[in-house]
Order: sequence, then C-alpha cells, then structure tokens
Amino acid sequence: MTEPVTAPPTEPAATTEPPKPTLADSLSTLDEDTRKFVLGEVEKARSEAKGLRTRIKDLEPQATELARIKAEQQTAEQRAQQAADQAAQKATDTLHKAAKVALKAALTGVVDDPGGVLDDLNVAKFVTDDGEIDEDAVTALRERYAALGGGKPRTPAPNLAQGGTGQPALQPRDMFAALVRGAA
Repeated sequence: MTEPVTAPPTEPAATTEPPKPTLADSLSTLDEDTRKFVLGEVEKARSEAKGLRTRIKDLEPQATELARIKAEQQTAEQRAQQAADQAAQKATDTLHKAAKVALKAALTGVVDDPGGVLDDLNVAKFVTDDGEIDEDAVTALRERYAALGGGKPRTPAPNLAQGGTGQPALQPRDMFAALVRGAA
C-alpha cells in the first residue's frame, strides 16, 4: 500500500516592500558640507523635540494638580455657571444637529448632494432666537435651490402604456372605421 503524496506546506508569499530610504540616503546627492549641515539641523531639531517631550511629561502631574486646585477654589456659583454654560453649549449643538436634519430633508430630491450643501451653510441662520427651527427659512432655502434647478435634470418615469404592445399601431382610418361601425 502506498501512502498518498502530499504537497509540502507552502508558506504565504511574503510581501517585500522596498526599504524606505533613510534621511542620509536621501541627502546623498548633496555635497558633503550641505549634507552635514542638513543632518546637523535635523539632529538639533530631534534633540530639542526630545527635550520638550521630556519636559511635558514632567509637567503633566503639576498641570493635573493645578486643575484640581482651581476646581476646589471655585465657588458653588462659579461651578453652577460653568455647568450652565456647558449645558447651553450642548443644547445649541443639539439644536444645530436638528436644524441640519431638517435642512437635509428639505433639500433631498432638490439637489444632488444635500450633505455637501449643508457643509457650506451657516446652520445658525435657520434657528430662531427662541431656540426653534425657522421653518420659513428652511422653506425659502428649498425654494431657492429648486428655482436654481438644484442638480441634474430628472428623467421621467417610464410610461408603460407608451411604446410597443406587440400589436400593430392603429391608423387614423382604422380608428374612424371602428367608430363608424360602433355608431351603426
């Protein structure tokens, strides 16, 4: 009895990307003095960046402590005012999102890309002072875009009653003859 021959396991093809050139390789076309100058400037910038990263890391605990101390020193009135400001900002953001939804709905079918139009609009213009969506302004915007043509011309829906039905088209004389026969 012979054993079945199995193919040796194949390793997935390794995707070998060409190695990225180093800065020194990229600068090899420069003359020696210019290359040394550029490499020196790069090394100086790297050293400064490393120093700044270290300094930021060292100062983070102090910044956290300062924020905690400032929060403790706030009066109840200041904390309440801060909370009210945050709530007002959140309400404004929510109202603007609702206005965007209303505008997008109004422009759907009128323009090809309602989302793109919204990117160019100041949504605050469509919100009243009392925090409501200004339906008149939304309607006016829809009418303005509809008057401009908004987008590409719409293709009418096909009328299945038109066109070939498999029967020959009636000629006017045939229709007249049928009418006369029906009257007689």
